[in-house]
Amino acid sequence: MPQLFFVYLGVIKNKGYMINFRNYVKDAVNTELQKLKETLTNNEIASITDAIIFDWNEIGDPDANFEELVTWSVDQYLTHA
Repeated sequence: MPQLFFVYLGVIKNKGYMINFRNYVKDAVNTELQKLKETLTNNEIASITDAIIFDWNEIGDPDANFEELVTWSVDQYLTHA
């Protein structure tokens, strides 16, 4: 998946599709948790999602790797929870 997308008021425009960014991040977190065979509460997933959105907006680098950020954030949460 190309890393080039624009975030505007929580909505991504990627190849002509409009996607709710929060749902997109939440799905990515759930996918990572499934890979790790981990289960978290909805509140824990929401916390990770919020952290990823904050970090992604702070990075501001068009070459940043979103999947790596998700993997790192989930790992950090599981390590320090």
